[in-house]
Amino acid sequence: MSVAITVVPKLTRSARADVLVVPHTPRLPASVKEVLRTRDYKGDWGTADLIVAPRGSEVPFLGVVGLGKESDAARRAEALRRGLAQVIVDARAHALKVVALDLHEEPDAETLARAAGEAAELTTYAFAKHKQSLARQQRARGVRTLVMVVDGKRLAKVARAVREGQRVMEGVKLTRDLVSEPA
Repeated sequence: MSVAITVVPKLTRSARADVLVVPHTPRLPASVKEVLRTRDYKGDWGTADLIVAPRGSEVPFLGVVGLGKESDAARRAEALRRGLAQVIVDARAHALKVVALDLHEEPDAETLARAAGEAAELTTYAFAKHKQSLARQQRARGVRTLVMVVDGKRLAKVARAVREGQRVMEGVKLTRDLVSEPA
């Protein structure tokens, strides 16, 4: 099952989410920082935590991903890839279907968006061709949509980066399928 990926300038009723994923930054609200502190989450590179969103939030859950103190875009992308994968696994455990990723203030949004798309595709992949129960379970509990929220000025560039990543992931999934087929 493939994840539908959309790129939007802001979350709306039509682009609602069950989880909003944000990078761990000093700009997080105090209520979120307090919850993360009680859970002993420090925002280390490539780590993530899924928490119940504070009251008044537009989403029921909040995912926080640690990008570390890296300035290198490739290292930040790998941190996001790993952290978002962890959030998607946790979201699947709660039967959440739509994950949104806020990249509004990220200077390397194109690189991060591509990495996020790759994480979503790789995390939700399962070879279920010969196992109907696995296919049913994946449809019932799997994350179906990744919504990336980006600055309107960068919408086209981010969408292009996501499409490039999706083409690569189609090849990766085909390779995995071929390797998994019986001889």
